[in-house]
Amino acid sequence: MHTREKRHPCSVCGKSFISPSKLAQHQVTHTREKSHQCSECGKSFILPSSLAEHQCIHKRAKPHRCSECGMSFTYFSYLAQHQIFHMG
Repeated sequence: MHTREKRHPCSVCGKSFISPSKLAQHQVTHTREKSHQCSECGKSFILPSSLAEHQCIHKRAKPHRCSECGMSFTYFSYLAQHQIFHMG
């Protein structure tokens, strides 16, 4: 028997994992419960690792602020693209 054999299948999608803990970690993705919320913007995520990755965007400086709604952007080009929605 191989030590890395995947013997723990997910009952929802059939994907197999090498340990019960890896299976449990995967099964959270099927619940669709986004219980990990960003304290900066309120966006929610299923996995804590996804939240951590998302939070990196808040660490960048965003000097370009929309005068209509107050949203801030890292690049002027993003602000210009955003402002098109207000012209609608």
